[in-house]
Amino acid sequence: MSKNPVEVSVVIPVYNEEGSLQELIERLCKALQEIHFEIIIVNDGSMDNTQVILQEISAKNPKVHYLFSAQNMGQSQALYYGFQCTQGKYVVMMDGDLQNPPEDISALLSKAVEGYDLVSGERNKRKDSFILRKLPSMFANWLISRMMGCKFKDMGGINCLNGTIARRLFLKQGHHRLIPAIVHCLGGRTTEIPVSHAPRTTGVSKYGFWARSQEVILDIIMLWLTYKVKPLYFFGKVSLMFLVGSIILFLGKWLFGWHEVFAMLTAVAAILFILSGIICEFICNRKPHYIHYHSSKKLD
Repeated sequence: MSKNPVEVSVVIPVYNEEGSLQELIERLCKALQEIHFEIIIVNDGSMDNTQVILQEISAKNPKVHYLFSAQNMGQSQALYYGFQCTQGKYVVMMDGDLQNPPEDISALLSKAVEGYDLVSGERNKRKDSFILRKLPSMFANWLISRMMGCKFKDMGGINCLNGTIARRLFLKQGHHRLIPAIVHCLGGRTTEIPVSHAPRTTGVSKYGFWARSQEVILDIIMLWLTYKVKPLYFFGKVSLMFLVGSIILFLGKWLFGWHEVFAMLTAVAAILFILSGIICEFICNRKPHYIHYHSSKKLD
């Protein structure tokens, strides 16, 4: 056992963030200097000088480790693998663009030690476009609250998780936006505290308005199917209603000479809904896709 167990692991997925890395790591090291920590940067297929910068920093600073994927696999899978490499009692996940100030981590940790499994940071005076970023987030948070019973005002900011829970999370594509809701649905004790938010000064956002909105809505629906309903039962009930309707229509054709087209359509609908339930049941319960990463950190 290590003489100095890691108290906090900071996991940061990055994609083309060469302009912010040096300052980010310097501020993290300063903010966490009073505790034993590690920083794990997951380079998710960056095409700029991010990898070169990470190699230079990790060679000089033993607290900084990097993971590298030659292909951009998405933020959720980058976080998933980053979580698996952590050792900390607490795991902090944050973006690499410096919009989440590292100085706020201490406030999250102070709240987490009260026994919370996840502490989410609600971004005060968010420095993003209202139409392109704030409005979709407000709608998504409202929708999650209604569908999942999870009363978070802001799911997309910095989060501090119990380390054991973080390492056990199965993150599918798109789940990086919904981690507070996932922990809540798994029965974890969660809360939210205000944190600051800074404007982006380097790089560009990696998501467009329309693509982001579509993905968030679909992710919420999939989360609802995964944690709040059993897909086979949900679609099976709808299928059963169509099946009963089909039987009635077939009887009507035999007894009263009704046209058989509607009976055939409802029968087809019944088959499609039960097949949808089976497919969703498989998708919602499959294990996460494992990716091979090159790593500067030796895994046990």
